[in-house]
Amino acid sequence: MRHGPTILEQAEILGAITQDPGRVTRTYLTPQHRAAGERIMAWMRDAGMAAAFDALGNVVGRYAAADPEAPIVMTGSHMDSVVNAGKYDGVFGILTAIACVRDLHARGKRLPVTFEVIAFGDEEGVRFGVTLIGSKTLGGNFDPAYLDRKDADGITLRDALRNFGGDPDALASLVRDPRKVAAFVESHMGGGAINVIPGEVEFSVDLRSGDDAKRLAALAAVEAECAAIAARRGVALTWEPFFHVAAAPCDPRLQARLAASIAAQGCAVRYLPSGAGHDAMEMVRIAPIAMLFVRCGNGGISHNPLETMTAEDAETATAVLLHFLEHFEPAARSGH
Repeated sequence: MRHGPTILEQAEILGAITQDPGRVTRTYLTPQHRAAGERIMAWMRDAGMAAAFDALGNVVGRYAAADPEAPIVMTGSHMDSVVNAGKYDGVFGILTAIACVRDLHARGKRLPVTFEVIAFGDEEGVRFGVTLIGSKTLGGNFDPAYLDRKDADGITLRDALRNFGGDPDALASLVRDPRKVAAFVESHMGGGAINVIPGEVEFSVDLRSGDDAKRLAALAAVEAECAAIAARRGVALTWEPFFHVAAAPCDPRLQARLAASIAAQGCAVRYLPSGAGHDAMEMVRIAPIAMLFVRCGNGGISHNPLETMTAEDAETATAVLLHFLEHFEPAARSGH
């Protein structure tokens, strides 16, 4: 195997960069975020990419096409984590893309597209209570009011960003031009469990669907039933929406291309919906999207220390992504 063992080794190295000794916790704009980003940036450069932190603390790697006017294919995932996380969620999508570039660069091959790999600084939203900050910004959906959000120590996102070396006044410049981005494709752990029960919970209602109309109808029904239960029991009910995001369907043409790349590796093609939130959901604002899921061990557990991945699966996923990139046709655009 050329890539799988290296990817797992790199994931172990990143897993050791944590705020909580003995378990993986890495939140946005912390020293651990910087250390992980610098390690990822070094791997990107070693693989043959130009790489740097952007104004938001994302790490952006770029493998330029021979033609400076070539369209861009973007990929990547997040380098932050939930509290007491696994070692592969998020970072696998970064590491497998770096492995693809390393392979291409070793062969002296340039793609007909410029390939950008983004290590998003924040997807989980643990520190400031806003999810998908990195991809929201690149997709043009960052609300400037987020800069006033505070963490548990009363530090605003604006101040944390400045202390990190970022620039809250330059975020508008990070929005990608949809006329130049041909696709965003994300490789990710594919948790097979319906949900993973954490050690502590607060009461909340979590509704997910690939159909917005069905989700909103279900939300109204749940709210009405909760109000009826509260009325029967003589208690007050406060209903406060916390977070919502629209469904983000994958592009059929990109899915078909990924399916062909999967089949080319001798693997059966399977389609599945993802109820989880991913950076691709924000990137759909600027480009058609598709996702490639890699199976989790331990019954599909993810976002948890029991999360596992085999070197063989990492190898296969990298081969699929590399095949997709080498056979991508820039002229075939869908909806942009």
